[in-house]
Amino acid sequence: PNENIEMFNSIGLYTGTALSHDRFAVSGFIADVMIIDHQGRLLQQIGQESGVPMGADLFWDKSGMLWVAKLDGISRIELNSPFSLFDSRNGITGRVRKVFDHNGTIYAVGDPDVWYKQADSGSFDTVSGLNNQSFDVLEFQGMLLVVSDNLYRIEGNQASLEFKPPDLRISRVAISAQDPNVLYVGGAGRAPGLGVLRFTEGEWHF
Repeated sequence: PNENIEMFNSIGLYTGTALSHDRFAVSGFIADVMIIDHQGRLLQQIGQESGVPMGADLFWDKSGMLWVAKLDGISRIELNSPFSLFDSRNGITGRVRKVFDHNGTIYAVGDPDVWYKQADSGSFDTVSGLNNQSFDVLEFQGMLLVVSDNLYRIEGNQASLEFKPPDLRISRVAISAQDPNVLYVGGAGRAPGLGVLRFTEGEWHF
């Protein structure tokens, strides 16, 4: 217990991610992005004046950057150095839902596109092969998979249809904790439900 418990209970905690050196970044529906230690003590607060919104999704990449998803782009924060903002001026032309680091390339998943940024680039480009908004992203058995009603595989700057389940519009995916060959897929909208996908010998089974 510490003096910040009441504060964390009041901010409407939305999401968080582990950082290095026993630190964590958390975001609340009615609070700035906060950097805390493992006991919940506040170390740093990054406010809206820096372009960071409340209720933002957070991602910590392997190079030590904190990425913040926003309605109109994404922000990159090097916690001990200046703040970087990526928006329409850098190729992000819509809402970002998730940020993911795959083999050194940063992918921003959202509406209406998926964007990617290579390590030596100062801007984002659009992934080809998608014609709808995207909702989720994960790495599965070395593949980068993105959810856009169906399941797509991204290789570099190109997306291709990986699996289209019958009677289900996928909006979320999760890897089974008991079987690494199984994906749980959740549907929403006009085709809700929950499905189980198994990947065996290079083929999907639904």
